[in-house]
Amino acid sequence: MNNITVRLPASIAHLAGDNKLVECSAYSIAECIQDLDVRFAGLKDVLCDLDGNISDLFFIFVNWENITNLRGVKTPLQDGDELTIIPATAGG
Repeated sequence: MNNITVRLPASIAHLAGDNKLVECSAYSIAECIQDLDVRFAGLKDVLCDLDGNISDLFFIFVNWENITNLRGVKTPLQDGDELTIIPATAGG
């Protein structure tokens, strides 16, 4: 398995015991989210919609490239990749 570093925003770090930096073992974004959800229950429900895609409330980047420009949750991961989760913001 690939070892992936995941940076969580403060708004959901409480689900991971207030850790903003966690590790997962996965070959894709979907596998990483599943791995994290096994250890940190409820994380997938916050990050994903009912179809398993990333919620409109978050952006996920692999090595600072938005996964919407890649293959979404099917984006493959390589050993040492860094996943960054950023909450979407709205203004007015």
